[in-house]
Amino acid sequence: MAGARINSIGFVADLCYCQAVSPTPLPTTNDMTFGLGQVATVQEVSLPSTLHEYDADFTTVCGTTFGLAQTAPGLTLSGTTLTLDSSDPLNVGTHSAQLSLSIDENPTSPALSSFSVTINPTCSFSPITQATPLVDMNIELFGTTTQTLPSYSHQYKSTWDASGIPYTCTIAYRLEPGSSPLVSLTGSTLTLTTNDPTQVGSHTATITAFFDGFAGGEHSQTITMLVSGGALCQDDLISQTTALVNMSVLLGQTTT
Repeated sequence: MAGARINSIGFVADLCYCQAVSPTPLPTTNDMTFGLGQVATVQEVSLPSTLHEYDADFTTVCGTTFGLAQTAPGLTLSGTTLTLDSSDPLNVGTHSAQLSLSIDENPTSPALSSFSVTINPTCSFSPITQATPLVDMNIELFGTTTQTLPSYSHQYKSTWDASGIPYTCTIAYRLEPGSSPLVSLTGSTLTLTTNDPTQVGSHTATITAFFDGFAGGEHSQTITMLVSGGALCQDDLISQTTALVNMSVLLGQTTT
């Protein structure tokens, strides 16, 4: 009975001891910086060399648990592994986070390590938007007309601007293959020129807005261009396939 009593007293003493200690400070947790779309990027959390101030002298190991006292969007902790899912464009920005280490028997006084999580904008994750559509173009033969492309932006521009993180998403334009050779594109100016009677009729062109230096997020629109004859009837010479012949008729007769 005495041996059992000693063992029981020893266990209670150990438990009370764990309740009385606090964890030692955590090593500095590295700040984390990622671009959009870097899913499941991992950082291992480091344990301190000693878990509490009497760790070297105390033979019974107190239970410890890592946690996130403050989390950031897309950040999770499993065991000692930090994982960031940065796939949501709305999470662009710098966010504060805190890692905690607590003694299981004394969870009210955890050791904390603060760090930041930064998610940088990636242009291709913000689809290009168009304020107003392009309009079809009508022109008479031997004429020239132009159209300035309307304002283009991208879906998450206001959110990313508000994040305070510097970024550049430059929108450029191109004519797609198969567009009518009558149209040209210089910067944001579309020019339609006609100079040949065979060009009378309907033509099409497809204009694509894209991010310079980034794939994805493109926006395309096809317009119709109608070329009418106009001055063609005035400028073209009238031709005659056969000449008229002289006509003679006897008095009182009719001929055609």
